[in-house]
Amino acid sequence: MSKLSESASSKAGENRRSPRQDTGRVYAGLSLLERRSRRRDAFIQAGIHLFGRDGFDATTTRALCSEAGLTQRYFYEMFDSMEDLFLAVCVHLRKGITEELLRTFETHPKDPRKATRAILMTYFQLIRRSPETARILLVEAYTASRHAEIEAHEFVEELAAMVRQNMPWPGGQGLDPRLVTVGLVGAARQLAMLWTLSHYKEPIEQIVDAAASLSLPFLGNGSKKGKR
Repeated sequence: MSKLSESASSKAGENRRSPRQDTGRVYAGLSLLERRSRRRDAFIQAGIHLFGRDGFDATTTRALCSEAGLTQRYFYEMFDSMEDLFLAVCVHLRKGITEELLRTFETHPKDPRKATRAILMTYFQLIRRSPETARILLVEAYTASRHAEIEAHEFVEELAAMVRQNMPWPGGQGLDPRLVTVGLVGAARQLAMLWTLSHYKEPIEQIVDAAASLSLPFLGNGSKKGKR
């Protein structure tokens, strides 16, 4: 079965094959829906490991099933294709990053410069903490398939919107807030990718300094929230 299923048209992260609403018979203390959920999670964790270590193109269904400890029957019960699983893995990883950044936004200092550094430090710590996540979201997501690439660009837009909603934005500069924040998030992503490919050669403080230097000219005094 081709990895790049042309039938993949809906957002990944949702189960393409919707389970029946009944919970089914209980087995080993788990309902049918609970067993399916566990199998799906096992495939996602296997995907994180293999896509992050070997890349999308080098990963086979057989290897994924072996890593998950499940059969191909269960793989195709959960996912339509390898691409379908890859998209679900990306959704899972992006959700984790978004939640971490939102927690930092909720507790960041009021001073915009300190807040910027706090957000960037959280982001780059997440990238360094899991090289597998970094490879999947910063490299593989842009090459695995056209659908994956589109969702990767959409995630940049989502992060930029989060920045605008939670950081001060000065008025009167004649600049489009969306374009500026998309550019800043894109720059941070590019730095993260280069840092990952160098195996984190530079100290994280140096990476944060570089990213922050791009952001600081656009920050206000913290007196008002940004535009959407």
